[in-house]
Amino acid sequence: MSSKKEEKAQVAADRIKAAALTAAKGLSRAQAERAATAAARNVNAYGQKEEGPSRWQEKREAKRQMYLMSTEKAVRLGERKDVKPTMSTIGGNAQCQKCFQSGHWTYECKNERVYISRPSRTQQLKNPKLRPDVSVGYDLDD
Repeated sequence: MSSKKEEKAQVAADRIKAAALTAAKGLSRAQAERAATAAARNVNAYGQKEEGPSRWQEKREAKRQMYLMSTEKAVRLGERKDVKPTMSTIGGNAQCQKCFQSGHWTYECKNERVYISRPSRTQQLKNPKLRPDVSVGYDLDD
């Protein structure tokens, strides 16, 4: 049953394609064929255009899917989301960049600016004792 409908739709599409090819005057053969296939796209058994998603809708959907796939986070098993974040997790690791104290943000700071003198890169290269200790921040035991 469905094969007959598909066959009728194909015949109708071929008819439309042939009509478009004969109507295309002044176009090259490749252009005429492209126009004919575009005209015959989404045609049902009765030669009527069936409404499907347009090209720009398909492109927009493809972009949306690509964005969703890129922003999807990996699912972690065995981890629980905290229902109420504590104060230490919200601002505890935040450190003021002006006075280097924790507990407030830089724009809220009323303290004096603190200058921490650090050795330059050339000084570090000349004197290895001045190099900061490199600590790896992730566990390999997971």
